[in-house]
Amino acid sequence: MRKPLVLFRKLPKGVYGECWKQEGVIIIDLLKNTNPLRTYIHEMLHFDFPNWTETKVYETEIVIWHRLLLRKDGQRKIFDLYKQLFNRKCRGRKRTPEGL
Repeated sequence: MRKPLVLFRKLPKGVYGECWKQEGVIIIDLLKNTNPLRTYIHEMLHFDFPNWTETKVYETEIVIWHRLLLRKDGQRKIFDLYKQLFNRKCRGRKRTPEGL
């Protein structure tokens, strides 16, 4: 399974992230978001498991996040995941404005 392209865009009120499985895109709103990594985990669960309900995705996201925090090297792992999330090379190829 290929990794989705992550874009940072302003989204409608009350929406922190969106997952577009067919297009292979995850969109995260950084203006409203206090924890974009947690939103990324949430949207990746939607991407990988499209039939899951919002409740199941949310509960799984909480379990993943708490396990990350409880790991001995948890802070380092979270730092590495943030680096991966915001590193353009890891997020996918650069798209031109006319291609979006």
